[in-house]
Amino acid sequence: MTELRALIAEMPNHYSLHRQLADWADTDEDHAAYLAASEELIRLAPNYAAAQGYLGTRPRLAGAFRGRHRAFPARSRSTASTSSPASICWMPCLQHGRLAQALATAEALWARYPRADVAAEACHAAAQLDSRKEAESWLTRTLSSARYDTDSTRRAYDAVLKVGWEKMAHACVKQCIRAGACASHAVSRWLSYLHETRSDKQLCRTSKRC
Repeated sequence: MTELRALIAEMPNHYSLHRQLADWADTDEDHAAYLAASEELIRLAPNYAAAQGYLGTRPRLAGAFRGRHRAFPARSRSTASTSSPASICWMPCLQHGRLAQALATAEALWARYPRADVAAEACHAAAQLDSRKEAESWLTRTLSSARYDTDSTRRAYDAVLKVGWEKMAHACVKQCIRAGACASHAVSRWLSYLHETRSDKQLCRTSKRC
């Protein structure tokens, strides 16, 4: 292992060396080293299914997130795809209805991948678990990072509306607009809501454009 790390230090962009390190770390159940090597594979070959598979194959990787707790079952590398980090890490839990497990790792996953799809999945899980405070936090993060990612915005937004938290959803949109970053899809839906529920005069006052 020491010799392999020395070679990687000399050739940091050599895919096969990082893959070998990931394999050895996997055998030794060194979760932190496995995760680091897997992320290097994705850095070097982001569109290569096998590289994505290394990250998705062991979210007993949850060991890197939550001690050594094995929260997720292993996946076969042969079935890996170029899925998002959220779907790779959470799909086994979501498929088996273990939403609480998925949500428990959300903060750690967000720290590594502050992406709209990660926040949207967390928002969806929180809404289904009737955790309003967490859903609000994750919806805000989704809207702040999604920009033109309509799929992630719709998934988070619809999850909140489905459980009846409409006022909270609109408040999140307004908060993100004031902060200067809000997903375009959410802004469009919010404006449509205003048109449906307020007069033109009220709409102008709210948007401060008249």
